Amino acid sequence: MSLYRRALKQYGRTQEIKAQRKERLETCKKCKFFNHNFGTCGKPYTGEEVTFYRKKYRTCGCIMATKTWLPFAECPVGKWLAMDGFGEEYKQEVIDTLAEYDNKPDKDNLRKVFTLYKKILGSAGHHINPNDLSCGYCKNNRIKELRDFVKRLDKC
Repeated sequence: MSLYRRALKQYGRTQEIKAQRKERLETCKKCKFFNHNFGTCGKPYTGEEVTFYRKKYRTCGCIMATKTWLPFAECPVGKWLAMDGFGEEYKQEVIDTLAEYDNKPDKDNLRKVFTLYKKILGSAGHHINPNDLSCGYCKNNRIKELRDFVKRLDKC
């Protein structure tokens, strides 16, 4: 199970996500950029340049029945935002922590990575000890999951 799914499950936000998804999808279906034939935001997969309130945007081309489930996803023209704790400000903390570790892969920076990972998981990460850095598999897996988390945010 991915880091993001475990975090959601731990925070008990499943009902909140379902309600949010329904609201987001209704907003999308009312939007003039929604492609009803394919159920996408603009042109399927590639998106397209659009003007909304005199500003230029690029629709994402995502299948909205899927994208609206993702708590870290945002509407490309700003009609709905990421859930609290899953937006750009959270992404930056992950990027900064990983960059510190990449620049200097010592125990202190690895401890910061483990601490951030545990913070994301909350009580579901009760078994994670940020001071226990001996398991190479655990280290590599947690770093990979944090990198995947950032990639998912970049795609949406």
